Amino acid sequence: ENDFGNRGLESLTNACSRILNLAPERDLAAEVAVEKDHIPIILCLCGWSSTVVFYLFRCYFFEKKFGWHKKYNVPMNIEFLIHRYGELVMLLLGESVLSILIVSSINTVEYHVTFYAAIVSIVLLQYSHYKYQPHSPREHACRR
Repeated sequence: ENDFGNRGLESLTNACSRILNLAPERDLAAEVAVEKDHIPIILCLCGWSSTVVFYLFRCYFFEKKFGWHKKYNVPMNIEFLIHRYGELVMLLLGESVLSILIVSSINTVEYHVTFYAAIVSIVLLQYSHYKYQPHSPREHACRR
């Protein structure tokens, strides 16, 4: 038999043994230990989750009872929100067009089909986004 057939059989046996828990015992402490590279991500996740918990606590216990939150919270400018969100969407769509254009071109049918399908999908995303977004603050969901 050729070498490819042997390697395929070995990988199939390894996969089956892993599924059936017949794999040799591993050092689970080494796998579970947090690497130093993950510490900033974990800190960001802890900060975000504590902010959400604090916000929910504040909303549940303080804002519904007395209405004093209206003295301290700044109301949202819906017109500015619509404008900035539209700019963000345009930036993201422009980046996606740019990433399509940067790829080295090969004159094959697959390349052209992929290129034009990507351009059409970006145009359809842009069309559907701006068609269904409200254009005035009166119509926006945050106003209701």
